[in-house]
Amino acid sequence: MTATALRVVADNPLPARVDESAVERSTNVLLKSIPALRPRWDADWENLVGIDCRPDASDGDREAGIRRIEAALAPIGAEPVVGALQQLRLITAGRGLEKTELTATLVLYAKRLGHYPADVVLAVCDADRHEWFPPLKTLVDAAERLVRPRRMMREALQRGAARRLIVAEAPSITHEDRTYVAEAVRKAVAALRSS
Repeated sequence: MTATALRVVADNPLPARVDESAVERSTNVLLKSIPALRPRWDADWENLVGIDCRPDASDGDREAGIRRIEAALAPIGAEPVVGALQQLRLITAGRGLEKTELTATLVLYAKRLGHYPADVVLAVCDADRHEWFPPLKTLVDAAERLVRPRRMMREALQRGAARRLIVAEAPSITHEDRTYVAEAVRKAVAALRSS
């Protein structure tokens, strides 16, 4: 390892190792820590298929949940990603690149991955996942898959707030309204039967 490579590894501000299971565990802890959320699982209780906001969740619970999720979605920025990518490049095999081409590649990768949270970036740049230096699409697809549950949580809380506003503003249905609708349905059914 060259002196430059050792400096890159030593100067990298990110922790040494975060894998996908660590990201999934932290996301599950986040999900369990927000009482306003209700997860939906598949039939085997293995895969998260959706997240809803509990109808009885208070505005304060939803807002606190959104703040926690926003913090968990905070982008790392491009600069720290370069260090993770340099470590990945040093550890994995890849085609030989000129210094300027390698620098440009790392900067482009870092710019795209810098929009993801730190733990997600570390997980997708985990050298144990890759024998060869991966294409950018592989890293972005993995990052999207890992960040999706957090986005689902945020959207569920935001939808819950919107539904609450809609329900609060909906006019009350009177007995006369119900009678009118029932009569209209009865007439429509009778007309269909007679034709």
